[in-house]
Amino acid sequence: MPKKSLPKCVINLSDLKVPIEKISPVIKQIADICGKIPNNLPSTRTIERMIDSKIAIAHKQISNVLSNKIDTTLYTDETRKYGKTLQTYIVTDDNKTSYVLGLREMLDKSSKSCLDTFKEILKDITDHCYEQEKDNEKQAGYELLCHLKNTMSDRASTEKAFNVLLENFRREILPLIIEDWNKLDVTEQALCSKMNNFFCGLHLMVGIADVCEKALYKFEEAFLEGKDIGSAHYPELKRFYRHESGTLRLIRTACKVFAVGEDEKSGASMAWMTFLKQQGEKNLFIRFKHNRFNLVFVLGLACYFHKTLASIFLDTVHGTNNGLLRAVSLDIKEDLYLAGCKSFGLISKLITGPLWRLLESPGHILEMNKFYKQVIDFLVKGVSDTELAVKFCNGTESPFDTDISTDDKLLQDLVKENTDVDAIVVPMVQNLFQAIHELLSRLIIDHLPGGTFWEPEEYTLLSSKSALKHNRLPEFVFGQLDQLLRYRPNATVLTNESFIMYSHNKTRHWLASLDEIEKKKLITESMKEGKEQRQLFRSRLADIQIQRIEVQKQKQQQLQELERKRIQKAEDMTNMVCYYGLWQNQNQLEEGLSVLKSEKEKRAALEAQLKFRKTVLKQKHPDKKIYNFSKLNERGKYTKLTIQQLKDNVETLIKDTLKEPTHENATQGRPLLVGKTIKHSFSDGNIYNGYVISMVPGFSMWYNIKYERDDAIYAFNLVEDMEKGDLSIVVANQ
Repeated sequence: MPKKSLPKCVINLSDLKVPIEKISPVIKQIADICGKIPNNLPSTRTIERMIDSKIAIAHKQISNVLSNKIDTTLYTDETRKYGKTLQTYIVTDDNKTSYVLGLREMLDKSSKSCLDTFKEILKDITDHCYEQEKDNEKQAGYELLCHLKNTMSDRASTEKAFNVLLENFRREILPLIIEDWNKLDVTEQALCSKMNNFFCGLHLMVGIADVCEKALYKFEEAFLEGKDIGSAHYPELKRFYRHESGTLRLIRTACKVFAVGEDEKSGASMAWMTFLKQQGEKNLFIRFKHNRFNLVFVLGLACYFHKTLASIFLDTVHGTNNGLLRAVSLDIKEDLYLAGCKSFGLISKLITGPLWRLLESPGHILEMNKFYKQVIDFLVKGVSDTELAVKFCNGTESPFDTDISTDDKLLQDLVKENTDVDAIVVPMVQNLFQAIHELLSRLIIDHLPGGTFWEPEEYTLLSSKSALKHNRLPEFVFGQLDQLLRYRPNATVLTNESFIMYSHNKTRHWLASLDEIEKKKLITESMKEGKEQRQLFRSRLADIQIQRIEVQKQKQQQLQELERKRIQKAEDMTNMVCYYGLWQNQNQLEEGLSVLKSEKEKRAALEAQLKFRKTVLKQKHPDKKIYNFSKLNERGKYTKLTIQQLKDNVETLIKDTLKEPTHENATQGRPLLVGKTIKHSFSDGNIYNGYVISMVPGFSMWYNIKYERDDAIYAFNLVEDMEKGDLSIVVANQ
């Protein structure tokens, strides 16, 4: 093999998923088949240097292909892998062809970090520009930035903030790139500067699942009125319970039993599959991943469809020899939970499923406006119109006029009458309609009447032609990254970035389209640039590490400051309560108040007792309002509690502590302190001799102390002070 052809061969083999350590053996094997003997095979280190050049080649492709593409769309998203924060940037052109611009590690997921990382990528594209003559005034990276007209992301606050920063940065760069910018009037400049910010339609599915689960939880709670059904009758089965609706619990536990690979210990997936095969059915249960698009609704459908066979299987075929199987067997017979599963199934088949297919179908993103409005109008009507809700449940009405196909067994089973269950399904569905409507009205407001993208102008339609209806591209890139990390967990982010960019952007095919002389020159340049990119990558990682150390120091300082303020606050409260004394029984409470003459002093003393017990002693009480100094009146305004009400609250807290042991118990590693003379050091540097009188009732670490030449009795956490070395025992009284 000619030496000059070796880099191209290595790069192409790596793009065909040949592992780095196998590339030389593959070359040798092919040479043997061809009857050739290679003079020298590249080492692993040499191969890695050649692979580093892939990212430089990919940047040249981007600068070449996207230089003439206008009104492009930028897709961004962030993920965490092995503790690293990674961000990907992808661009689509008017043909909706996508190009990965980069996959980079960041300090954190803040909008500023996202923009700084994007600037790095633009600089790298400029440095590796395909054009032989690079014009400093018209850099390739900045031209790419100016061609961006749309953004697509999820609705995370950091993504929204990034969109604002990106638009401002782009506005600064436009005068440097567009000729005669100053000759444009204000309206033309504003039109050029404006960007369309779109948000992922598929992420609506996750939001719809979340709000439906919350609405279902409230519906079940109101429907049951405190009664137990299904597995709730058996305390030993409560270990499968979480803060979720019974329907979601049934779906989750049913997946553990019936889904392959979910629960190998307590599940029965293989026996279930065998049983279904005999019945001529397929297993619809898959692993439960709550955050996956539409999954909860699909699994609700599966649970409802398999309800009869699942019950027969658990009761008469396999048996219920553990708690998980018993719980599912009991819950899957309950009409309320089956109504929830049926409601989820209907929403999957008639709302979210068709909406998903529309979002993934070809077409302009703003074509979704009319479909979003259809859904909203249907939900609004369905909330109040019981007849429409009934028709929805029997499949004759839906937002998208879905046909009830006789070939769809699942849908046929859903719309088939089930008297006991349907009586619950109709009001349940109306509750879910309300929850979905409230969510969509907030999230897709830009696509509804009066919104930014409702009835768009021709310019907006043309400039947003490149935008997809969803932000699935970054998820696809992260999926590729997961596969690479499983295969090579120690590979650097740069290596994975080069693999993903070269593969996704079809750089190998673009390279093959160049003439031979140009191709060789490009690869030679890229070999050198790849080495520089590796050095730059290490330098950036070092900068990130320095920034992480700085952030860690700042957090440490913040924690120290918080601790200082906490101690200062505790000291202030301790000083305040020392002035009045810590009242530890009813007599002390009465005596303490009796010596105070004014209402103001009594209020201050009682508030000091409450503050000290809440903040310093950290006394717990079921009624958190017991520590309040005011209450909400009938007119919706706060009024101060009376002296008697404050006194009653303090008295209640005192009585609670007296229920606990009031004498000191021996604890391993801690000496008894009551009756001992101590030396007590304070933060001001002074050391006082004192005598420990007793333990504060209800608080085993707090003691009452009387110091020499001071008649007052104080309460301090002596155990904590002893651990800090601020307290020592001088004499133990006999």
